[in-house]
Amino acid sequence: MTALFFLSSCTRDVLSAYRRARLDREEEEDGQRRRERERRSTTKLLPEKLLRFSSRVNRKRFSSRRLEGEIKREEEGCVDDYAAPVFLLSCARALSLFLSLSLCVCRSLSLSLSLCVCVCVSFADAVVLFVQNRSQAISDPPSKSSFDLSNLSEIAERRTRKISATGANLKDWTPSSYRARDALQQPKYEDQAEIDAVLRRMEDLPPLVFAGESRNLQSQLANAASGNAFVMFGGDCAESFKEFRADNVRDTYRVLLQMAVVLMYGAGMPVVKLGRMAGQFAKPRSEDLETIDGVSLPSYRGDNINSCEFTPEARRPDPQRLIKAYDQSVSTLNLLRAFSNGGYAAMQRVSKWNLEFMQGSPKSAQYEKLAADVDRAIEFMHACGIDENHSVMNTTDFYTAHEALHLGYEEALTRLDSTTNDFYGCSAHFLWCGERTRQPEGAHMEYFRGISNPIGIKISDKSDGEGVVSLVKHLNPDNVPGRITLVSRMGAKALREHLPRLITAIEDAKLNVLWVSDPMHGNTIKTDNGFKTRPFEAVLDEVMAFFEVHEKMGTHPGGVHLEMTGQNVTECTGGSGASSVSQSDLELRYLTHCDPRLNASQAIELSFMMAQKLSEMKARKKAARESE
Repeated sequence: MTALFFLSSCTRDVLSAYRRARLDREEEEDGQRRRERERRSTTKLLPEKLLRFSSRVNRKRFSSRRLEGEIKREEEGCVDDYAAPVFLLSCARALSLFLSLSLCVCRSLSLSLSLCVCVCVSFADAVVLFVQNRSQAISDPPSKSSFDLSNLSEIAERRTRKISATGANLKDWTPSSYRARDALQQPKYEDQAEIDAVLRRMEDLPPLVFAGESRNLQSQLANAASGNAFVMFGGDCAESFKEFRADNVRDTYRVLLQMAVVLMYGAGMPVVKLGRMAGQFAKPRSEDLETIDGVSLPSYRGDNINSCEFTPEARRPDPQRLIKAYDQSVSTLNLLRAFSNGGYAAMQRVSKWNLEFMQGSPKSAQYEKLAADVDRAIEFMHACGIDENHSVMNTTDFYTAHEALHLGYEEALTRLDSTTNDFYGCSAHFLWCGERTRQPEGAHMEYFRGISNPIGIKISDKSDGEGVVSLVKHLNPDNVPGRITLVSRMGAKALREHLPRLITAIEDAKLNVLWVSDPMHGNTIKTDNGFKTRPFEAVLDEVMAFFEVHEKMGTHPGGVHLEMTGQNVTECTGGSGASSVSQSDLELRYLTHCDPRLNASQAIELSFMMAQKLSEMKARKKAARESE
């Protein structure tokens, strides 16, 4: 009998020791979580490359609907979850005490009965320990290594964060708070349940870009805003499913590289390269309906919403097209990253492409000197030991940009960056808002103010200085350099008249902005044979006017924003030599689904003219400094 009591006592001691060991282990895990939080607080002091790596490793997908659900459950009270374990715990303890007392009273019981009672006592104690451990597991959320956003304490901590990286007050902001505002230019889906299901699915998909990449881009844009770099936006007016091929992506990327090398040498400064690619699908429309021969159908709003064929089925907004647009963007980004880091962007290769272009141009004598100077500069770098194996010579940074028009798509790809606890729109590195959707109290501006990406705002000759200043302050309260890019689209004549007053307003307010020219949208005309086109000469005139105004104002012309392609299309008239396009040529290869684009020859020719102008401005600025 004594041996049986000893066995029971040992069993209780072993289980108690197990419990203490578990508590010690959980205490150690708590210490590891505290050290991890302290390490993250010092992440900003790490080198940028390590920061980028850390960002990729620790980044979590963020779902606004899930977060709101977790917070709601937390506020309603998770105390009810403890009721059953606590009740069971009390019952088990009472049973253990009752059986122990019974054993003391009934010492004369038979051996078999005593053994049974001892086993019951040990079992009761085991139940006590199990329930205590289970109750603690419920009340203390597991560590990050166990699961992601189910960690309610971390969700609550993020919820208390009120200020974004740009100084915006996020007290009432979430990725979906724009839904309470008036959202313009949104498609009207027939089945709300279908679009909701698609967007919920997209919330679980990986981000297209990473927050660390957007921060890198913002630092480069800040450098451009201060006059130490030039920015080159380029790509399709609207990407299409039908025209998506690896060759087309490669050709557009190649032309952008050629233009960047020419501009880099002409301006004597780095060129930041952004492609209107991997997401530039949606387009704003002047009217919700398009009428042809008395038949009215929904307007074509881009391949991620509907199709351009004029049939009821094609024009019906289809939620599944958002998934297809996402998949195409993934493929495009894979190609762009491979081209940028796999040797295709080697400086020697790009220089050779430009020399080949010169041979077919009637202005080859005019451009030959500049092209030869670029080639000699590369040879000089070789002589200094920077050969083709150096990363500067065979890799490049390339970023993506698009108009954030479809707010449901943007919300679904919004993520909370774990290294900074800031929200980023992870559909592209750079997002911009057009003139039709930049109302200060509108849904687009509500979404834009909460994300920490660098963003662009389109402005026209109708914009007033006070309104632009107010909008910039609203989106960038802390005046963070590189956050805001103002993209002017006016036409040359209107630009010379109205851009100076807008520059003056921004300068008087001492705001950090990057000035970029969009010479395409203010120069669209319709020909007698029914084609929308843009004369190359008008595009060039607006770019030159942009440079001249900034030189006169003493500010920096930070970049250009072009709709162009690497294909040999005939959509914009003009250009020089055999590549010149006349109005009668437009029907030959007019492939655009939306607005006309510069072809490869026109785009490269424009880059040489811009390089010459920038070189002349640089020489005049240097002479003025030396004369002082």
